[in-house]
Amino acid sequence: MEKRGVAGNEITYSLLMQGAKSDWREAEKIVSELRNKKLRLNTVLYSQLISIHSTARRWRTAFDYFQDMESTSVRTNPITFSSLIKGLSRAGKWETALQMHTLSESKGVPVDVVTLNTILDACRRSRKWKQALSFLFNSPRRLSQANLVSFNTLIGACQNVDQAFRTFGRALEMNIKPDTITYNTLMHACALRGQWERAVWAQRHMQQTGIRGDIHTYNTILNAFKTAGQWRRAVGMIGYMESVGVRSDIISFNSAMAACAKAGEDGVAVRLFQQMAWDGIRRDTGSFSTLIGAAGQAYKWKTALGLFEAMKVHGVVRNTVSYNTLINAYGKGLQWAKALEAYREMHQARVRTDEFTFSSVVNALAFSHQWQPAVGIYLDMKKSGIKLKAPMLTPFLKLYSHLDHQSALALSREMDNLSLESKRLQYIQKSESLDHAELRGFDEMGRNHFSGDEGSWDVSNRSVTTRKRMKQEFDTATILENLDYP
Repeated sequence: MEKRGVAGNEITYSLLMQGAKSDWREAEKIVSELRNKKLRLNTVLYSQLISIHSTARRWRTAFDYFQDMESTSVRTNPITFSSLIKGLSRAGKWETALQMHTLSESKGVPVDVVTLNTILDACRRSRKWKQALSFLFNSPRRLSQANLVSFNTLIGACQNVDQAFRTFGRALEMNIKPDTITYNTLMHACALRGQWERAVWAQRHMQQTGIRGDIHTYNTILNAFKTAGQWRRAVGMIGYMESVGVRSDIISFNSAMAACAKAGEDGVAVRLFQQMAWDGIRRDTGSFSTLIGAAGQAYKWKTALGLFEAMKVHGVVRNTVSYNTLINAYGKGLQWAKALEAYREMHQARVRTDEFTFSSVVNALAFSHQWQPAVGIYLDMKKSGIKLKAPMLTPFLKLYSHLDHQSALALSREMDNLSLESKRLQYIQKSESLDHAELRGFDEMGRNHFSGDEGSWDVSNRSVTTRKRMKQEFDTATILENLDYP
């Protein structure tokens, strides 16, 4: 341009900026050239820069350009705010995005519903569902802009099932017609909390409005059945899906199997596992892990081991969950040495260990009163930096009398942080490695109440009588004979 003797102006550079598209480095070169010529950035150029940097996920730079606009009194427009809000939302900066939207309204700069939905989605991804609801419902203007996407996003953001249904009802009141995504999202909220009755209601309402469910619809309901242990309904849903022309997939069967395993219907889980092969569905890690877990619940550790070994034969990845369920099965079968061997094998195979791994191994060792290796596993866990969660503390409670002074205090602090004072005192008083004055010191720190079901923390050895009463529906030979893929 300079070689031809043409002096560029703001319009010229705006066209060049448009050619840069999402190449922020090229855009910055254009800005440098423009400033070298003592030209000033105008509204269009600023908005283009903010858009380019937002698209490139450089929200800080985009925000800096916006602040430059404010400090130099350059007028903003809808593109300015829409681009900036998009960049902030994609970066998870939902709070700043809300502030920018409020600022645009105060300046009288309208932004479109797409921008509004972008903010709602940012709140959803950040699990700020209350803020999302407040943002939309507390402003008549925003609510008048809302469309189906807005309400689908809001329903997905709700972590409270009641609120999800209220939001769904609000959409109906505004004559916004729900679609498949609306119902699937609503049912997903129910499934997460095991509220299968409400998930079924949503599916029936969906049918009444003439909307056909897809594979995601039925898998979501199956997930609700799985969470609630409704095995009969889960198995029935597999058959129902076939009747309405929706082919069950691996997620469908895995959910149904998990529902059966949770309800102790191990034999039904086996038959579903076999049916997957007959239907031409290749079973994955989740399929095997679910059945291994079911075998463990029935105290069939040999069956669990056979399934675990079959995973390797059939090229199915054995991951953390697979090993954890196997170790748990060993524990129930009082096979502490094998549980320890599986734990060591995880390290050799470079399979990640988690809190469930350590809890399962310690549990297996505690069942057989193998305290010395159990303490070693606990110390391994501490070295790995994994922190205990309340449901995982059960096996570690028995370790107090076998830990050294410092380790016992460390475990006591963890329990104290999780408000497990009553159980901590029950086991800690049996330990000679702790001084009672130190225990009183912990008491004075607060959290002297127990939150949760105390019965869930008891570590009890299953009696021989209990094992004799277990269901004998697992036929190891039958399972292993039917592992061949079609």
